[in-house]
Amino acid sequence: NVVDYLPFDPSTVEYAYANVAMPDDYDGGKITAKFYWTHPTTTTNFGVRWALQAVAVGNDDSLDVAQGTAQGVVDTGGTTHDLYISNATAAITPGGTPAGGNLLQLRCYRQAVNAADTLAVDAYLIGVMITYGVK
Repeated sequence: NVVDYLPFDPSTVEYAYANVAMPDDYDGGKITAKFYWTHPTTTTNFGVRWALQAVAVGNDDSLDVAQGTAQGVVDTGGTTHDLYISNATAAITPGGTPAGGNLLQLRCYRQAVNAADTLAVDAYLIGVMITYGVK
C-alpha cells in the first residue's frame, strides 16, 4: 500500500496547513482534532506531541488574521510503520468569526520542543480528523 504522509522533524517545529470549507450546518463553535500518524525505525522514546490551531474566514474578510490558540495531545508509538491514532485534543476555539459556510484554515504541527515529545526520529503525519458541532 502507498501511504502519503508529511514528515515532522524531532528537533524543529514544522507546520502543515490545510483549508476546509465548513458545511452550512457547522455551529461556529469549538473543534477537536485526532492525529493519524506513524514513524520509522527507532528503539526508544516513542512519545509525540501534536497540536492544531485554526482561524475562520468569511466572505470579504481579510485573509491576514491570527490563528486561535493551539491545543495539543501526546500519543505514543512503538512498532515501526504501524498506524497510531491519538486521542482528541481539548476543545480548540478558532480565531476569526467561525460560522457555517466559512473557510477554516488549519495549522497542524509537531511540538518537537515540548518535553513530552521524545520520539528521536521523524513522525509521519498521515491525516487529521476534525470534529465539530452542528446546528
